[in-house]
Amino acid sequence: MTPDGPTASVIDVSRFFRVSTSTVRKWIRAGDIPHTKIGGVIRFNLAEVMAWADSVTKDGAA
Repeated sequence: MTPDGPTASVIDVSRFFRVSTSTVRKWIRAGDIPHTKIGGVIRFNLAEVMAWADSVTKDGAA
């Protein structure tokens, strides 16, 4: 993940996808969703998350 562009928190991502924060954390543990840790805080690059969502939707995984 690059530090460029807007970022989101676990809560932001869970609200966007209308899932629990536990689900987002499962995606993180599984290595499914692109993310990074900055100072121990998990952050998501919004462009990368949107590209990921688009790819899993097209693959039928979502």
